[in-house]
Amino acid sequence: MGSGANCDYSNVKLAGVNLRGGDFSHATFHHCDLSNADLREGLFAHADFRNAKLDGARFTHSALVGAQFDGASAVRADFSFSDLGGQPPASLGTATISSFVRADLTGANLRGARLNYVDLSHAKLVATLLQDLKVEFADLRGADFSAADMQRIQMRDFDAEGARFDGANLHGAIFQHGNLRDATFLDADIGGADFNDAVVLEGSMWEGALVHTAHFPRSFRPAG
Repeated sequence: MGSGANCDYSNVKLAGVNLRGGDFSHATFHHCDLSNADLREGLFAHADFRNAKLDGARFTHSALVGAQFDGASAVRADFSFSDLGGQPPASLGTATISSFVRADLTGANLRGARLNYVDLSHAKLVATLLQDLKVEFADLRGADFSAADMQRIQMRDFDAEGARFDGANLHGAIFQHGNLRDATFLDADIGGADFNDAVVLEGSMWEGALVHTAHFPRSFRPAG
């Protein structure tokens, strides 16, 4: 596939299309139907997928730095081993953020993806695959990780106030320098998880979670 950089595909129906290996940097896909499309190994830096339909789309090994997915539906999409993150601020500048605000990523595959400098606030990540990821500088406020597979995930410098981790597999997860105020972990598997350096845990709920197998600050007592 050739270059579609800076092109506008808004409202176009491209379901099942093969765009593998194409360059779509800064392209616009507002309300575009890309369900089940082959987008593997593509360049989508700063592309705009807001409110697009991406159910079942394959983005494996794609570069999506600074892309916008606000309000998009990406149910069972495959983002494995893709660069979904933003970029740290340059000297005297601001950070580049990849945004998934209120996106639906139910059942999506994010194994091996980069998720630094991302805004996933109020996103739906139910039953999403997130094993072994390192997530840094992320806005996760109000996100729903219910039943997600988050084994051995490492989160650092994050804000997950009010997020839901109910029924999630967090075995061996590590949370550092983050906010988990009012987050819920009902019936979650937190065996061996380390919350010692999660700065804020007030108001979090743990009913049904095996809290005695996890590690918490001495001053914190998990509530049911």
